[in-house]
Amino acid sequence: MKIYADGSRTKVCYFIEDPQVIAIVDLPAQVTVNEGEYHAIICALEQALILKARQVSIYSDSEVVVRQINGQYQIHAPHLKLLHENVKRLVEQLDKFSCEWLPRLKNKAGLVLDKLPKKANNNNNNKGEKDEET
Repeated sequence: MKIYADGSRTKVCYFIEDPQVIAIVDLPAQVTVNEGEYHAIICALEQALILKARQVSIYSDSEVVVRQINGQYQIHAPHLKLLHENVKRLVEQLDKFSCEWLPRLKNKAGLVLDKLPKKANNNNNNKGEKDEET
């Protein structure tokens, strides 16, 4: 199952290709960009498991989060460690998993979030701004 995931400070989106499922989820509170990215991946994995997927490929435009999930970057922020553990717990239920970085303009979930009215999205995402938490 191929899934695109993207998160902002207030919303997350995942886009599953087959069967096609597109979901936008409001976060209960404003979070950091990296937290939003993790929440998007967690929501996507939960939906994949509901759909009984055994093999999942996640595509995200967050290089930091992708590298953390793949074990290439360490995680220092305690709350990101908790989210990372949640991802690992979900991944353990799959037969095969991959997480890959792709450019923002190729992230179908990110493009869905970008189409939301700015006020509704209240994104404040500033992808170019460094999120100090890693």
